[in-house]
Parts: sequence; structure tokens; C-alpha cells
Amino acid sequence: MVELESTGESEDTSQAGVVGALVSRTVETVKVYTRHKRTCPKRDRPDWARCNCVKWLYVYRDGKCKLTSAKTRSWERAEQKARELRDSFDPTKRLQRQLEARINVRKGQVEIALAVEQFFKEVARLNREEATRAKYNLTLSRLLTWCATQEPAILLLSQLDVPTLRSWIHSWTGAPTTRHNQHQRLRTFFRFCMEQGWITENPAKRIKNVTPHQEQTLPFSRQQYDALIEATYYYDSRDKKKNGNTTNSRPNEERRIGDPLRRRSFYLRVEHPTAEREAEIVALRTPDSSHEFHAGMAGLAKALRGWSMEKPPSVAEILDLAQALKVLGTEQITAEMRDILLPLLAKTEADRRKLLLRDGFASLIYDAQQYSAEALRRSAA
Repeated sequence: MVELESTGESEDTSQAGVVGALVSRTVETVKVYTRHKRTCPKRDRPDWARCNCVKWLYVYRDGKCKLTSAKTRSWERAEQKARELRDSFDPTKRLQRQLEARINVRKGQVEIALAVEQFFKEVARLNREEATRAKYNLTLSRLLTWCATQEPAILLLSQLDVPTLRSWIHSWTGAPTTRHNQHQRLRTFFRFCMEQGWITENPAKRIKNVTPHQEQTLPFSRQQYDALIEATYYYDSRDKKKNGNTTNSRPNEERRIGDPLRRRSFYLRVEHPTAEREAEIVALRTPDSSHEFHAGMAGLAKALRGWSMEKPPSVAEILDLAQALKVLGTEQITAEMRDILLPLLAKTEADRRKLLLRDGFASLIYDAQQYSAEALRRSAA
């Protein structure tokens, strides 16, 4: 008997637990509370209504809790939102609202929220782009939010007359083009409402739209174009296999012209000038120097270019070297000046190693003297 009684009690207890779980799942609660700032003196009172902190809603439904912002600092408005949310949970009140909405449609009194819902269904039926739907959603959500914050709240479509709609449009911020596009979407919405027979005129069409301001698209400046070309070098020369790093660009000597730039370019090869012509060019920049100095610079340039360097010196670099020798107060290049002149002559690591070889620079000076003497003989002849 004891076992039977205990079994009956356990069964009663389990049934009571099941009933309690079912009852707890059917309980639906929406309460308002305040999420205080850190500096609020009433931060330990979530039920405090008279501070300026944001009000939140605690929603318990189907055995789950949810916290959502009421998007207001007014306790009264938060309570109104909580009441509307409770009514939406009640199937009887939900059905009553649907019946009232249908009656209002017949009387020409359509709620704005219902009109927006029907408009979104029509936009989805027409298979508009996702970006277009998002823009309509943003504009009409702002309209619904503004209508709900008015005193008293604007609920019916017929209440959005020209003066009312103009007061909302005047509150818009942003660029002229943004406001123009938003006004156009508003006109489309009200035109849909007219086609449904809910309103007799388009209030947004009677309000003059702002003129969009589109700045003139100018061509790239020389500096901007050079920056773009430099960026193509960077992305074209990335080496994913180098140290496992995909962000480091290659050194300057390993860069190449990208195919898009090469396709839009002319290929024109300009050879280096002869020793006699280069001596004349150096003489134009250093007129106070001797004829032997000019021929020596041209001979050195020819010797360097004959060494199969990765970066042979250009005419401009030879002119820089001539100016450097003027600063040093000498017109004669010797093998002992290698370390001083090396940064002006070698622009890659491979060329630098080549000039640092044993007797490499001395051999270069010897070749330069031979080319210089040959240029002097030709000029004298």
C-alpha cells in the first residue's frame, strides 16, 4: 500500500509538473523597465520612471525571455508600446484589429502600418532588387517612427495630409541627393495607395522636391594618376611565396609594368647618347669645368653601361655625379673614391656587389679613362 500511495503521489507530482510547464509556456508578459546610465542616481531602481534614461521592454513568451529597446525615454510611450505588444499576443484582439482594419478600409480609413505592409508585398511581388527593397524599408520605417512619436500619434493614412507630411519632410537631414531620392520613394508609396483607392490625392506630389546636387566628375589630376599607377605596381608585384607574407611589395628593381598599363602605352626605345654627345650635355650643366672633365664624365658613363648593370646610369644620374664632384672640389675620379661615389653609381644590390669586387672599381676607372681619351681624340679631329 505504501508503494502504491508513493507511486500515486509521484504520478500526481509529475502531472502537476507537466501542467505547470504548460501553464508557464502559456504565460505571456510584457513589462517596462529602465536601463539606467552609470551616472544615474537611480541606477539600482529598474522600475524608476522619472529619469531620462532609455526605457526597455521585458518580453516573456513561449517560455523564452527577450529584452528589446522601446526606443524612447518616456515611460508613458514605453507603456503604450508594451500595451500594443500585449494586444498583438491576444488572438481575440488581433482578430478584432483585423476586422476594424477591414471596416476602416471600406470607410476609407486605412492604417498607415497596414498600407506599408501591403506596399511591401507588392514590391516583393514585382521582384524588385534587394537594394531597392532596403531603401523603401528605410524610408517607410522612418515614416512609421515619426508618426508614432507625434502627439497624438498619427495612425490613419488620411491623417497624412500635405501640411503634416511637409512637417516631416522639413525634419530630414542629409545631402540634397539623399533627400531627393527619399522624396521620390515617398511619392511611389502614396501613388500605390491611390491605386488601391485608399486616398484621393498624392500629398508627396504636391510638395516640391529638392533639386539633387551632383558634383561634376573631373578627370584625375597628374598627382592622382601617378598614385593610381603606383598602386598598380604594388598589387602587381606582391609575392605570396616570399616569407609567407602577402603584404610586402618587391624591391624597386623587381617591379614590372602591369599589363593594363602596358596595353595603354606606346613603346618607344631611346638609346643612350654617344660619348661625344654626352660630353656636350655635361658641358651645358657644368660650363666652368674643363673639356677633359666633360669627356671623363662621358667615358665613365659609357664604362658603367658596358658592365651589364641591372640599372645602368641615365644621363640625369651622370649630371648628378658631375655636380657631386664639383662639391668635392675635384675633377678627377680615382679608385680611392669608390666608397664615396658608390651610392651615386649603384642603385641595386647586385650592382653594388659588382662594384665592390676586388679591383672591380679600379678596372671601371681604367675603362672610363680609355673611353675619355678616345672621345677627346675624336673631338680634336
